[in-house]
Amino acid sequence: MISSHSNRHEDRRFAFRYCNAPGHHHTYCYWTPYVNCFDDYFEWLADGYSYLAGVSSYHDNKREDRRFKFYVCINTES
Repeated sequence: MISSHSNRHEDRRFAFRYCNAPGHHHTYCYWTPYVNCFDDYFEWLADGYSYLAGVSSYHDNKREDRRFKFYVCINTES
């Protein structure tokens, strides 16, 4: 993941890299609740059986910050 900050918009743009994982299959995917509060540190880790498949966020102009939630899939072996 990389990000860049726009002073004009006072926001950050994120870019993710991804790859195929041959032999990995998922049976269940879900959205997490929002994992952070505004103006607060957060760290989110998927467990050993899951992987990140998507990200959603919204920006609050008053707080100049974002909240994030993640789309997570549970990995199952074929």
